[in-house]
Amino acid sequence: MPCRDEFPQFLDKLQQHAADDLAVVGVLTDDPVEPARRFAAEYKATWPTVIDPDQAIKRAYRVVARPHSWFIDRDGIVRSMQIGGPMSDADFERQYARIAP
Repeated sequence: MPCRDEFPQFLDKLQQHAADDLAVVGVLTDDPVEPARRFAAEYKATWPTVIDPDQAIKRAYRVVARPHSWFIDRDGIVRSMQIGGPMSDADFERQYARIAP
């Protein structure tokens, strides 16, 4: 499961880039809510998760595969995305450089 690989990485990156105010937001579209909440708690996710029951976010952002990560700058502009995983540390840093302050 991609989330098992990415959650520890996101936690690490949040800590590494805390001075930049990096934020992670999860979007739950395809999984049942309660098991997903338990999973997030078990893997110590510290970020908010938005529930997308009608898949409006999924359609708007054209999710084609999971995992699918967007790198959105402070102005709300999507600067980059990573489709598939697991995302390597180098992949993350390359994508993050496009939005870093």
